[in-house]
Amino acid sequence: MSHTRQHTFSNGLRLVYLPWDTPVSHAGVFIAAGSRHETPAEQGLAHFIEHVLFKGTKKRSSSEVLNRLEAVGGELNAYTSREETAVYASFLAEHSSRALELLSDIVFNATFPEKELEKEKEVVLDEIDSYLDTPSEQIFDDFEEFLFPNQPFGANILGTPEKVCSFTQRHVIQFVRKYYAPERMVVSYVGKTSFDAVKKQIERFFTQQIESPVSAVVPATHSEKFEIKIKKPIHQSHCIMGGVAPSIYSDERTAMLLLNNHLGGPAMSSVFNMALRERNGLTYNNESHYSAYNDTGIFQIYIGTEPKNIGKCLKIIKKELDKITATPYPTATLKRMKQQYCGQIAISSDSGLNQMINIGKSLLHTERVLELEELFRKIEAVTADQLLETARKYLNFNKLSTLIFIPEK
Repeated sequence: MSHTRQHTFSNGLRLVYLPWDTPVSHAGVFIAAGSRHETPAEQGLAHFIEHVLFKGTKKRSSSEVLNRLEAVGGELNAYTSREETAVYASFLAEHSSRALELLSDIVFNATFPEKELEKEKEVVLDEIDSYLDTPSEQIFDDFEEFLFPNQPFGANILGTPEKVCSFTQRHVIQFVRKYYAPERMVVSYVGKTSFDAVKKQIERFFTQQIESPVSAVVPATHSEKFEIKIKKPIHQSHCIMGGVAPSIYSDERTAMLLLNNHLGGPAMSSVFNMALRERNGLTYNNESHYSAYNDTGIFQIYIGTEPKNIGKCLKIIKKELDKITATPYPTATLKRMKQQYCGQIAISSDSGLNQMINIGKSLLHTERVLELEELFRKIEAVTADQLLETARKYLNFNKLSTLIFIPEK
């Protein structure tokens, strides 16, 4: 199994590289600039900038930016999260230099033309409307706003229509100057181009000497337990139950990953899917999620069901959580949990794009990359007692908060 290599350039930019012997390569620039870095007046700005980065640079028009890779069959994309913005590309290995030069041009030389900003506001407003029309997505963000109220960490990444409409070129440039510095970036590369060749290409295109003002983020502080019901013009009820969870750096993180995967991961045999859907036919969608951040984490259980079945579903969830917080898992069950999770990780790692994103985010936030073998060892080392202790701390049904969207009568 191939291992990653790393290099730090003189301007503070970091490179993480993984050899990948396929015709397609993947590269991305990961920037420590997400929604939690915004002020209240800037809510939604990091995401808005992700959109307008592609609207022209000092040497390219918007159409030239988009066509630069697409003309040779490549793809360009981006995303914004709470703690990072990423701009990335997939391309044939022979176009490595073209892709890296374009990524550098977008990240460092975007000009943010005012006319393009105004047009893109309409696109983002449509995205917000689409999100509001999808209660199964909206409920996650609303839950997190209740869990982390009145602070950047809990604020909706898309922002609000009012905030988006208020953004000017000055707002965009100020935010970019504050956070888009090489020392706050990682370039992640997965492909068959040699490490030395990639390093030389990055030295050529990412030589910018930009210092970022030191800017501490507001620590995340969570609310007390809440139980909230909101009426919506919907047919199905949607429910989120959850609370805070271990951070990226916590020793409990691996145990929490195992518990989450066992309870509501992608497998059809997950605890919640078997109990809610297969045995009782109460839900079409049910899942759990665990997201780890620099100073906290979030655990969420989601169900979508007929309004009359919400109470039944919550009773079943309580029953299952009471089980895992009562006694340690039997040895055979724990072994199956570990085998299943390791297998899922291995399959996910078979994607070069997934690998590029994972190692880029890992180096950006934890300053190291966990090799697969090391991750598997950490999973195998988790004991039944550690799982029980973690479950009792974070998965006590009576301590979890609840948000329910119910149909209007």
